[in-house]
Amino acid sequence: MKNLLLSALICLQVFSIHPEINIINYDESHKDAVMELVFQDPYKFFCGSDAVTRGFMPEELFISENRKGMETVLNNPLQIKKVLINGGKVIGFAEFCKSRELNLESLKPMIEAQGLPFDENQFMAAMPYLKRTNAECEEFALIECMAVSREFRGKGHGKALIKLALHEIKTLWPALKQVRLNVNATNEVARKLYESEGFVASETQPAHLVMMNVIQYEKSLYQ
Repeated sequence: MKNLLLSALICLQVFSIHPEINIINYDESHKDAVMELVFQDPYKFFCGSDAVTRGFMPEELFISENRKGMETVLNNPLQIKKVLINGGKVIGFAEFCKSRELNLESLKPMIEAQGLPFDENQFMAAMPYLKRTNAECEEFALIECMAVSREFRGKGHGKALIKLALHEIKTLWPALKQVRLNVNATNEVARKLYESEGFVASETQPAHLVMMNVIQYEKSLYQ
C-alpha cells in the first residue's frame, strides 16, 4: 500500500506540471530521441569532459566514445531505463542499475586482460579505499544517467525523475542501503538539484573521478 501511495504521489507531481507529461518505461522506439537528448549538452551530461576542455583528449574521441557507451547502456536489459514524455515526445531520460564497490579481486583480471601488469601494492597506494576481495564489498544503486531537454529544464522534471528513480530502486532492491551518482564538478545546476534531494558528496572521493574533475554523490536510502 505504501509503494502504491508513493507511486501515485509521484504521478500527481508529474501531471501537476503539465497534464500531457508522464514517465514510462524506455523501449527501442525511444532510442534516437534519447541519443539526441543526451548529446544536447555532452560536456555537462558525460563525466570526464574536463579532459577535452583542458586539451588532454580530442573532442571527436570524447563524443565517439560516449556514443558507444550510450549504445551499450540502451542495449543493456539489466539497466532500468525511464523516459519522460510530453505529447509523445521524449523530453527526459533516466537510467539506474545495481552495482558493487570496486575491489582488487575483480580489477585484476580486467587489467591483465588488457595485457597490462597488475601490481596490487601500487593499486592500494593509489586507491586506498579499495577492498581486496569481492566478498568484502557492498552493493549499491547507481544512477548513471539523468537528463532533461533544454526547453523543459527548470520546471521540476528533473526532480520528478529523481524521485521516481529512488522509489523504483527501493522497490526493486529493498536490501540496498545506498544510492550513488557522479556529476561533473562544473555542473552547478545538476549538483544543486541532487543536493536538494538529499545527496551529499562522498567523504572519500575515488581517485579516478578526482582526476576527471568529477564528484561522487551518495544518499542513504533509509535515513
